Amino acid sequence: MRLGRNNPYTKIPKTKHEMKYGHVHYKALVAVVEIIRDHGGHVSWSEVSERTGISRFTLGRHFRLDPRNELRLAIAGMLDNVDNWLERQGRLIPKTDSGYNELILRALFKLMYQGGEFFTVACSEYRHEGVIYRVAMKLFLHLNFDWLPHGVPAPDVHSERAGMCIRMMEEVIIRWGRETNCDKNKADLYIARILRIIKAAEENKLP
Repeated sequence: MRLGRNNPYTKIPKTKHEMKYGHVHYKALVAVVEIIRDHGGHVSWSEVSERTGISRFTLGRHFRLDPRNELRLAIAGMLDNVDNWLERQGRLIPKTDSGYNELILRALFKLMYQGGEFFTVACSEYRHEGVIYRVAMKLFLHLNFDWLPHGVPAPDVHSERAGMCIRMMEEVIIRWGRETNCDKNKADLYIARILRIIKAAEENKLP
């Protein structure tokens, strides 16, 4: 699923159709996340309807699967969009640009900001699904590292060194989501923290 006109998960609706279609998806999926957070276990569309005020009929027109599987589909689409978006941005920025990593980070934070409430809640509250870790892993794969000492092969994404870097970036992204509601205008502090993590990873100085 690519970032585009028909994707209700990672862009703010613009047309009247998108506003209606996107609003129902945002509101319903956020409610699914909140119900799982508050009660765990099974989630029914009746519970979603009661929490959101959206009728069962309307929910039935927009969703075909049970709430948990619809949420999994939304998360999968969201992660695909992260990958596609960062890949696109990476092609526009010369790898030799000294500010490459910062620009890639700003691109990610912008995408999450555009995702609105769904990104804010799904990424912050649905952590037990590993959503933010997977976002951080995709970010890791698009960053430009200058690994030290020079000449050693880059660590595999599943290595201990890479895993520590990804987990630390995950923590920063989660804090940004919780503390600012994914506000890209308040991202500078968190971007600076991730840049320091990248530098520490390059020098093998992570805790």
